[in-house]
Amino acid sequence: MSDKTSTMSLVALAGKLLTVVLKFAKSTKILLAFGTFTTYSFMFSWKFALLFMFGIGVHESGHVWAMRREGLKTKGFYFIPFFGGVALSKEAFKTSRQETYIALMGPAFGIVTVAVPLILSLCFRSHFWTAAASWLAFVNLFNLFPINPLDGGRIIKCIALSLHRKIGVFVLMLGFLSAFYLAYRYNMGLLWFIVFIGMLEVPVLNATFNSVLALPIVIILSIVRYFKIGKVGFYSTWLGYIIRVRLGFIEGLNGFKGDYWRLTPKELRKYSLCFIGMVAIFLAVILLLSGPGADITKEILKG
Repeated sequence: MSDKTSTMSLVALAGKLLTVVLKFAKSTKILLAFGTFTTYSFMFSWKFALLFMFGIGVHESGHVWAMRREGLKTKGFYFIPFFGGVALSKEAFKTSRQETYIALMGPAFGIVTVAVPLILSLCFRSHFWTAAASWLAFVNLFNLFPINPLDGGRIIKCIALSLHRKIGVFVLMLGFLSAFYLAYRYNMGLLWFIVFIGMLEVPVLNATFNSVLALPIVIILSIVRYFKIGKVGFYSTWLGYIIRVRLGFIEGLNGFKGDYWRLTPKELRKYSLCFIGMVAIFLAVILLLSGPGADITKEILKG
């Protein structure tokens, strides 16, 4: 009887703990959303904060919708202060087609966030809604920048690796070098953070990054060995390091092998056209509302 009682007590305790965890997860989402609203309200205005959260919320909902459509269990999405938002899946992507499709659905839903203020600006001739449409188009266009882990990086990565492994690695490297340049040139802290996260996600870049981190230790160790053991220890240390870098790089390249990265010709054409089309749409809105076409747009709005 006492064993049954203790078992029931453990089950009840486990149930209470699960309830607490679920409540904490929900409260975490609320706290992050409140933190995001407060942050951008303080930095800009409450109108901007609401606009930002509207754009990010719809965008991330697109990812969540696509995950569920693909049969993946999700944790929903979270607002992240200073960053934006992130949609989380409880399962890993099974194919590159799945990864590409889910990545595309974020900016696809984002078209709605641009269309709504654009229509309102045309209906009410409001400069606020005109600026809102332009800014939301820029946010979605930035997210299509070809660098992992942004949506554009995931899409281009899957397309390029499906063509050939070397093409994929070259495109990834080119994307990261471009991001490094832009982050340094324009002092974009957010882009530095994105580059760092993206490098951890890509096997070959992760191996290279770990090798760079290990370099100071290797230098110190080689100096110690040079003075205490002799040149054999010095050269063997560097030889071991070079071999490890080489193996790590090859291991990273091997991470791009297999059926996961293979898209059919039809999927390649479809996803490539979708990507190019969305880039064209967002770029056209930006140029029309705040670029060379801004004066024409103002005249149209004035009627």
